[in-house]
Amino acid sequence: MGRPERIRTGGIDMSIDTRVPDAAGGLPAPYGVDELAAREAIRELVAAYTHLGDSGRLDEMVELFEPDATLDAFDRTYVGAEQIRGFFSGIVSDRSDAPRRSFVRHHIANVTIDVDIDAGTATGASYWAVYSDDGFESSGRYRDRYRRSNEGRWRFQVRKIRRDRAREEQGRA
Repeated sequence: MGRPERIRTGGIDMSIDTRVPDAAGGLPAPYGVDELAAREAIRELVAAYTHLGDSGRLDEMVELFEPDATLDAFDRTYVGAEQIRGFFSGIVSDRSDAPRRSFVRHHIANVTIDVDIDAGTATGASYWAVYSDDGFESSGRYRDRYRRSNEGRWRFQVRKIRRDRAREEQGRA
């Protein structure tokens, strides 16, 4: 029993936890309370990102990033809160000529998290899909690095967004 097994898939290093809980239901080290709390806080961070973005609460969404964070989205890089907010604002304003939608929902799946408690850092990966009034919009992958602040709050240090496909690419625009 040790750290989770490391595998490499699609060019991404991933942790796969092959450990089995003991008879009392507890996980063997290193999944202590601190690591479990960190994992849950990071899952909440990932979920808050989508909830805030889908509801247009961009200022709160940008607060989920470290002040010097990097957002790498669709082959462009944005550094710092001002550029990151500009990217999200651009998505909203670029859609001003599109038909008005009553909702947009990002769905996140298969979240993996690898935490280094002592360093106060973590990495993560997940898949996303976006749906609106019109049905499927697009899907892709997030690859993240997280950092714990001195106050104990986890934030995005780096978020990489890659789109797999979009409705337009399927001839259903």
